[in-house]
Amino acid sequence: MNADPPLPPPTWIGRTRPSLLAGAIGGPGYNARKLRSSAVTLAAYAYWPTVRGRLERLVRVGLTESVPTFSQLMVGGQHMMLGAASDETRLFYESQGIGFTFHNFRRFVDYPATMMDPVGFFADRDAIIHHILSTTHRHPVYDFQLLLMFDDGLGELLRRVELAARGQDRDQTRLDQLVEDPTYYARLLPQTREFCADPTTATMALEYAYSADPHLMLAMDQFKDVPGFVRYAGRLPARPRDVGRAVSEEIYKATLGRILTRPGVAIRYDCCDPALIDSHFPGGLNMPGLAPA
Repeated sequence: MNADPPLPPPTWIGRTRPSLLAGAIGGPGYNARKLRSSAVTLAAYAYWPTVRGRLERLVRVGLTESVPTFSQLMVGGQHMMLGAASDETRLFYESQGIGFTFHNFRRFVDYPATMMDPVGFFADRDAIIHHILSTTHRHPVYDFQLLLMFDDGLGELLRRVELAARGQDRDQTRLDQLVEDPTYYARLLPQTREFCADPTTATMALEYAYSADPHLMLAMDQFKDVPGFVRYAGRLPARPRDVGRAVSEEIYKATLGRILTRPGVAIRYDCCDPALIDSHFPGGLNMPGLAPA
């Protein structure tokens, strides 16, 4: 683990909660767009061929080698959220002085589709781009790779990031009162240009200043890009009946579970890449199966 320098606090820290929430609601045109995006996401959950077609496109462009089942995607998404993303985000928010629950509620109100899909394969192009623009990423290559599912994904991404870097995006006001680091777009623009010029761009070396927990670091490493997640999901022995349990567990741990118990890392080590396990546990890992949650 390498310690990144501290980030400046958000520009909106200190504003009242009612004003922040009001800013996330938006006007009629904005609400029409986010409701449409939410409807597209829900339709993708209901119609598997839509998502399967997107995954097959990723195979054709050479990003992934297989297409997980719906059950594998859903259970894998739960593991990714509870095993890496939730803890990683919580620790980052604490370092920035941001309340986890309220900020995520604001993100949902601002653009629900960005919070309705833990894996990104069900969301539409604009929801993925809005997530990239409104949420600080160290290196959003996972989300960049998702845009390869769409013919115009990278072109629209580059156009929007260039506008946001100049403070001219159509949603700039809402983006500025959501993004957790005011210097984010200065870093995002060269990363976007690099990826759009060469979509085979690798992820940056794993660095995390907020925790040295090897279990969390392994989960972050496994899920840092789309190929890593797809490999993990494809190894899961997930069945349709496992999906309901995964969804209910995620809802509980994201709500009451945060009050009653602290969610822990929840990944299957036997579904992780062996090379990654060796890199984070050089002495060996004698814990097959699901990590304690």
